[in-house]
Amino acid sequence: VGGFMAGTGLLLIRGGIQVMGDLPVTWGTLPALVTPAAITHWGSGLILGLIFWGLTKKYQHYLILPGSLAAAIALFYGILALTHTPIPLARAQGWLLGPFPEGGLWHPLNWQEWHQVDWAVVLGQGGAIATLMLISLLSLVLTNNGIELAVEKDIDLNQELQAVGLANLAAGCGCGMAGNQALPSTLLVHKMQANHRLAGVFKTLPCLTVLVLGSGFLAYFPKPILGSLLMYLGIDLLLQWLYKSRQKLPLTDYLTIVLIMIVINAVGFLEGVLVGLAMTVVLFVINYSRIHATREQSSGHHRQSNTPRTEPEQAILQARGGEIHILELHGFIFFGRANHVLEAVGDRLTQTPQPRYLILDFHLVTGLDSSAVLNFVKIRKLASQQEMTLVFTGVSDPIRTQLTQGEALGDPCCQFDTLNQGLAWCESQLLQNTVTAEIVPVPIPS
Repeated sequence: VGGFMAGTGLLLIRGGIQVMGDLPVTWGTLPALVTPAAITHWGSGLILGLIFWGLTKKYQHYLILPGSLAAAIALFYGILALTHTPIPLARAQGWLLGPFPEGGLWHPLNWQEWHQVDWAVVLGQGGAIATLMLISLLSLVLTNNGIELAVEKDIDLNQELQAVGLANLAAGCGCGMAGNQALPSTLLVHKMQANHRLAGVFKTLPCLTVLVLGSGFLAYFPKPILGSLLMYLGIDLLLQWLYKSRQKLPLTDYLTIVLIMIVINAVGFLEGVLVGLAMTVVLFVINYSRIHATREQSSGHHRQSNTPRTEPEQAILQARGGEIHILELHGFIFFGRANHVLEAVGDRLTQTPQPRYLILDFHLVTGLDSSAVLNFVKIRKLASQQEMTLVFTGVSDPIRTQLTQGEALGDPCCQFDTLNQGLAWCESQLLQNTVTAEIVPVPIPS
């Protein structure tokens, strides 16, 4: 999400420069964008954007941003009046939006035109349609998560999905494009502190006006003002997710954000999201593999079953409890984590007393991969070489099937449903193998 937000911020800044400079921001257009005339156009918007950002940070009032916009528009036309620059000349110099087509923009598909649709061509675009659906879904999730972070409020995703579905059905009936919640517009409304349902109504009215009556009046809107708004939102996002996040996030997470931002702007949105997902999976695997699969290690000396024992038996278990070693495992175990278990067993075998029984408790284990099964096969072979009995406890049926198919449950292994049952069996084996004369004092004849 951080990479998506940073990528959106950079896209907004590039969009602002494109609006004001009439050129897309690419490596090929950089020479044209750094000419004095071009810098005058997009530089004025950049300065305004920085002013908007500074004012909204210093003064927390809902009139600051709209008042600043109104003042900027008045200043623009004041400069035109003072310099005696006519409107057509300002438009020709690229200071105003347009030109726009005359008349309304809504040309819906009527029922008489349905017979002209070539359905074979439509079906041939099935792959593109499926891709659009995937991109829309990803955009919806990331946008709503981004809005949640920006406004610091929880969003009902189910409600948002219903709203997007209804809106797209309505747009489809009018030959509109697929879409979802707009992050820049939502951020702008949030910055203006217009947190009211009427904000949506006031945004809809100009859109309907342009759709029905045409967009001629937009030709009088200054490009630097529109570009400065995009700059303002982009600067705010970049400062939050590219600058401030460096102080809060680990280096790997921060570099992931930077990489996603670069890919989104250099290649595309979908590619950036896929790179972000891949990096997240890789980092998760690396970080998760560092967490030991062994939740707790103990011995029969410190931990005993709840089976009733006589005092002599308790004395035996206290004396020989170190010959029982317990490893309580947890989580999903794959190669890296299973190797930690193998290392723990190897370390224990170098210590005294030599364990005769090794209990591996699986009741908190959620799953294994094939490489983990191979490590447990190594543990079984190591136990066989050291004449040590392996005791598996709390193994679920799916994991038992994996271990059996991988030949990790062969001799010398025992299985019990619970750790207590396995520990009780090991204790009983120790007691049976203990010579009573070694622990019961023999009276010395007088």
